[in-house]
Amino acid sequence: MQQLKQNIPEAQRANPFRRAWNHLKDLEKSPVLKYMDKLEYYVFEATHAKKIKPKKTLIERNPVPALARAAKFGNAEVRAIAMKRLGEIDGKNGRQVLEAMKKDSKPMLMEALKDADENVRISALLSLVRIAPRFPSYGWGDVLPTLAETIKQKSGRERAAACTAAKVIAERASEVHGWPTVMGALIWAIRQGGDEEEHVQKSACEALKAIANEYVGEVGIELVSTAIGIGRGDPKIEKPENRRIVGVLNEILLRWLREGGSTMAGSIRRNAGRALGYTADMSLFPVLFAELRDKHSTTGPDVVNALAGIGARYPKEMAARISEEVNGKLGDELLEINIWNDRTAWAIREIMLECGKAMEREKE
Repeated sequence: MQQLKQNIPEAQRANPFRRAWNHLKDLEKSPVLKYMDKLEYYVFEATHAKKIKPKKTLIERNPVPALARAAKFGNAEVRAIAMKRLGEIDGKNGRQVLEAMKKDSKPMLMEALKDADENVRISALLSLVRIAPRFPSYGWGDVLPTLAETIKQKSGRERAAACTAAKVIAERASEVHGWPTVMGALIWAIRQGGDEEEHVQKSACEALKAIANEYVGEVGIELVSTAIGIGRGDPKIEKPENRRIVGVLNEILLRWLREGGSTMAGSIRRNAGRALGYTADMSLFPVLFAELRDKHSTTGPDVVNALAGIGARYPKEMAARISEEVNGKLGDELLEINIWNDRTAWAIREIMLECGKAMEREKE
């Protein structure tokens, strides 16, 4: 045996042993080290003759490094499972695990979101939904371009997951910038597809409302411009592909108009009122007219812009509703001379003027 060893070159004789030793030292591969602490537990239990809770293996104590290795070197099935397990880790795993997640989860997710396999990408998106709220100040804006690309280019299931991820980041993360690109992708998704894409459209609507609610300063002007563009392109908003987007835009614009007195710049409120004049129809008349008559509201001129814009598109219907209000209880209230009624009378005159102009144009 000694003579056989001497006949084998040193380099060839050492390499197999070195590889074996490295394999044993590799915690993620070694069947020996992986269960060493479990063996310690059994020895302890046998010695003290009592039952105790089994100790976790080192991998179980901090699975993040093992998941990172699996996500990088495993096949598609292993990579998808690694992404899923990453999202299932919670705060109960201890501070060491959370620190490892804070360090490694974002790079892992960024790489997995661009994986060649669809299941890996979807698992990464679902994990992102769980992880982002746990680390809200982690700079998740880096993920937004990938989400926007996914929403516009991938399959329905993946697009819906990306919309949900955008919604969660908007609601739960902090100081995230770069939303206009995502907003454009969401609007595109809402206006595209048939019934088979309805779940994507619903997810996109929820995401768009969340972004508009949390980041009005960043997306306000662009969203208002989009609404005006859609309204000008189709004055009656009758195209089927416009119905869903117009509905969600009106909901956002109306909230900005009604709640904007103390939460946003006056320019956004004014433009929201102007945009509603292009996108809203007579179904919003009761809400807008009630806002006009609210003595505590500071949005009177902006509401007038909205109602006048609707009146320019639906002149006969608007004139009939205004006449109905004036001939009813409102007419009796306007008999009282005060500043508030003067403002209401001025608003009604402006709205009726727009209705009259529109009727004249129809005759031409």
